[in-house]
Amino acid sequence: AYWARRGIHVKATEKWARFFKESDTDRDGRLSFKELEGQLSARLKGDRKGHVGSLSVAGYMSSAEAEASVSGANSPRKSSQGMSRDDAVIQGVSHDDLYALWTHVDDNASGTVTNAEWQIGIYRLRLATWPTMGQEELGKAVDTISKAASKWIGPAKNWYKVFNLVDVDGSGSIGHDEFFEIIRRPLPCLAISHNELPNTLLKALWKAMDTDASSRITVPEFMLFMRRLEVRRNNGSWRPQQARGSIVAKAQMAKKLADEAKAPRTINPEQETALKVALRDCTDQAFANAYASWNLPWVGSIGEWEWHRVVRDFLGLGEETLDDDDVHAVWSSLDRGNLGEVPVSDLLALARS
Repeated sequence: AYWARRGIHVKATEKWARFFKESDTDRDGRLSFKELEGQLSARLKGDRKGHVGSLSVAGYMSSAEAEASVSGANSPRKSSQGMSRDDAVIQGVSHDDLYALWTHVDDNASGTVTNAEWQIGIYRLRLATWPTMGQEELGKAVDTISKAASKWIGPAKNWYKVFNLVDVDGSGSIGHDEFFEIIRRPLPCLAISHNELPNTLLKALWKAMDTDASSRITVPEFMLFMRRLEVRRNNGSWRPQQARGSIVAKAQMAKKLADEAKAPRTINPEQETALKVALRDCTDQAFANAYASWNLPWVGSIGEWEWHRVVRDFLGLGEETLDDDDVHAVWSSLDRGNLGEVPVSDLLALARS
């Protein structure tokens, strides 16, 4: 609201960063509660639109989420001066409301916070209000995303390619705002409507993936989540004999299962030879050295999310030899047990086969 009143367009995810930069008058990169309260009051107290939703000026919290986070603190609350106060910082948000929020964000009680600390604190409060759902519901969300992504990456469930599709800046990790935007925005994004994938289900999926509440998902976290979800669904309640509904629905399920049971993609003889040649002189120690150079622990096996890097950076096989689908096909042939990792001995044996 503050920026809009001045005709300044600021992205939702950048508002707190700009607010901190302008409010940090001593340029030490930190704000105290007193500074925060003063700056919010000076900027927003006269805003006609001010209400509890003004806490969402950063674009992080809806009005309901702000109310839930504030009301989650014990009442009455103690102010930073050790007494309760009811005077409003901005319309609808009292000193005590803001201080209750502050105590959640300043979890180490240092008395000051950085922009990053404030944003992650707000994010975690918001995340706590999002729903938690079971594997069947999460599976539906994953299927919807997979179906939409297949327009760009083909029908195979290559989660590495799905991640790269969502990771538009190529950073190797995705933020929740980045994830939500790529899901909703029109082509060339996934353009998944609210009817196809409701916000409640999308939030539940993100919450399930972001297990450390860091606000970002890395490649290994994403791959591990998808792998474990697939295993749970295959070994849990998601079974063919449990298909329900009309005859048409059951027939559609049968067709889907039949399509998935078709022979998986394989690489051609020339590609197989190139892979074997690249592996011919490799040793366990060579793999260990490569992992050390990547600052990754070596445990004698290769994880699914590491496989692409092994092929490209360690074995030196580029897209002209094996494209991403071929890399995924080789992995699928090696990891027949869907364990998400392959012993290096199995890979080295491939070179001798």
